[in-house]
Amino acid sequence: MPKSRTGPRPASKISNRKKFIDFGGFMMKKPRTDQPWIQRNIPYKVCHTFVLDPKNKTDEQAYLPIRCSCGAEAEEHEIEFTRDPAIMEWNPSLHVRKHKGSCFGKIKFVEEDGTHQPDYVRISDDMMSKKSGCMRVMELLETRWRLPRPNLIISVTGGAQDFQCPPELEKRFKRGLAKAAKSTDAWIFTGGTNTGVMKLVGEAVRGTSFGSQIVTIGVTTWGIIKNREQLSITNERKLVRDYETKESKKGRGAFLDPNHTHFLLVDD
Repeated sequence: MPKSRTGPRPASKISNRKKFIDFGGFMMKKPRTDQPWIQRNIPYKVCHTFVLDPKNKTDEQAYLPIRCSCGAEAEEHEIEFTRDPAIMEWNPSLHVRKHKGSCFGKIKFVEEDGTHQPDYVRISDDMMSKKSGCMRVMELLETRWRLPRPNLIISVTGGAQDFQCPPELEKRFKRGLAKAAKSTDAWIFTGGTNTGVMKLVGEAVRGTSFGSQIVTIGVTTWGIIKNREQLSITNERKLVRDYETKESKKGRGAFLDPNHTHFLLVDD
């Protein structure tokens, strides 16, 4: 008779079993999650103390929102304004602090069909000022988001104002950009909002049969995004965030473009 194995199982078998889930008798590979890595490595900035912007004219124009010197509205701060002389003048070194990466996930554009859900993360601007920060951002893109390394980077910049483009020129631009990006395995970078030339780029990419294969990354300033509060809810169990692009309580700013594949939302 063969001898029965006693004692602990080999470590290799234990580690392999942890990678799978028993699903009705079938062993399925567990989905990969990058929550812990992002929380450890991708911080973002928050102005925690509201200091009234000297340019604010709420007494004369009551319809204007009350803003802090950082540019955000009062409701986006943890601490209300106080007349303590030590904080009368806004100072980013005193009133801004970093939070662990808890603002990330996928965006579900409510007005769309829900099949396209771009990845996003909120990120501190000073990460790009150091080599270590740049390396972490590249690891996020290539390893965590699994983007194939590009052969070419296409950066499209331009005004965020809506403009009228002649139909034939618009058609040529869209077709040429999509073809160039696809043939060179390029990444396209824009400002990421649903306005101006950035909206045009999004339409160019998604308007082709291979649009989902083109990496289009929006690098957007966090403070100018309308309805950004819908993306800042820190619920680790809900990584898909519903995002509306039709109505907003905030008068200025812009909505994110639903045709981009990824978003880096930068705190400056």
